[in-house]
Amino acid sequence: MNRVIIIGTGVAGLSVARTLTPYVDVLMFSKGAVDDGATPLAQGGIAVPIGPTDSVHSHVHDTLRAGHFTNNVWTVAAVIGDAKNRLNDLLSIGFHPDRNADGSINLALEGGHSLPRVVHARDHSGRHLHDVLLADVRKHDSVDIMPYSSVESLIQNDSAVSGAIARSTLTHEVRYYTADAVVIASGGIGAQFPLTTNPESATGDGIQLALEVGARVSNVDKVQWHPTALVPDGSSDVHDRPPHTHVMMPLITEALRGAGAKLVDVNGNDVVPLSRHPQGCLAPRDVVTAACWESMKNTNKSCVYLDATGLNKSELLTKFPGVVHTCMVNGIDPTVQRIPVAPAVHYLCGGITTNLNGATNVEGLYAVGECADTGLHGSNRLASNSLLEGLVMGHRCGLFLNSLHRNHKKEYMVI
Repeated sequence: MNRVIIIGTGVAGLSVARTLTPYVDVLMFSKGAVDDGATPLAQGGIAVPIGPTDSVHSHVHDTLRAGHFTNNVWTVAAVIGDAKNRLNDLLSIGFHPDRNADGSINLALEGGHSLPRVVHARDHSGRHLHDVLLADVRKHDSVDIMPYSSVESLIQNDSAVSGAIARSTLTHEVRYYTADAVVIASGGIGAQFPLTTNPESATGDGIQLALEVGARVSNVDKVQWHPTALVPDGSSDVHDRPPHTHVMMPLITEALRGAGAKLVDVNGNDVVPLSRHPQGCLAPRDVVTAACWESMKNTNKSCVYLDATGLNKSELLTKFPGVVHTCMVNGIDPTVQRIPVAPAVHYLCGGITTNLNGATNVEGLYAVGECADTGLHGSNRLASNSLLEGLVMGHRCGLFLNSLHRNHKKEYMVI
């Protein structure tokens, strides 16, 4: 095991890269700029059960409940069981979460969680996380990052994946790269839908690469919608766009509801009354999304509203500067106006089938992050479990590849 190719430079790919030993050469590809993916867009944070009354068991239960108990229980236990370790690792390399006056980490409440457990850096957690991981990876001479390089296909030798063919999106030059293993960490498929919170790079091409070499793919029908994407005033036709168009709708973080914002219809009525779900507008995302669609249909409106006008203005400006800025540039002052929102495609819960080391059924091929189906999310992802999965599964995959390097052997998933 002398070289590993990683396709993608988000949280999952970077976590693999920084875990690999210095004796393994790493080549990372990004279709666009290194930070063009979904990770820097994440507003919420990382779900970690570290609160004084929290537990791994409680986090596991919330994850299973949000996924309608269709999750892989072993995966859920493994990922959440390692959450605290991965957080401590991040803190050691310069991740700075929001803290309380006593110095303890401030934990936010998000949809589907039974209590606050989301570690965040204001409302740009993903950006800060990506910056910290990228800076750490760049310290290692054994890692070479190639932006604006699109992997066109994978190379196979006797059915095993042994490299990749990449094309420069700037010069269109095509090059062949050999490797002992290829890790796909290419993100989701949101850009295939007309309305999404995902960047244009989220086309699912990593999953296509895996299919072309015989990898198993599962649960790609489990596409999660986020209930609160911004619908700027005057965009009443946003849900009538033709299917081939890609409209990236700015996400309005779930943590805003956790801080006390209300989700209401045009008449001020609760979109998710307690009679519908005991957690109200902080129910799991599939429940809130369905309620939003029904409310929009019943009121003949293209949106519902997040009402944050009851929140302390100073707290809103301090904790949610990204949301405030996004609203302001779209002509909305969230301190005095309700924020028009509607559901948009947000996350793929399925993908390339892997085991707990990221291994697929094809020798030499691995997958981590949103493009992979580990069974963690089941039918519906629990809020802020995505960055956690990228950290944990990226670390596990890196450790496994290290073991192959030490033992000079190859292994793959038996399905």
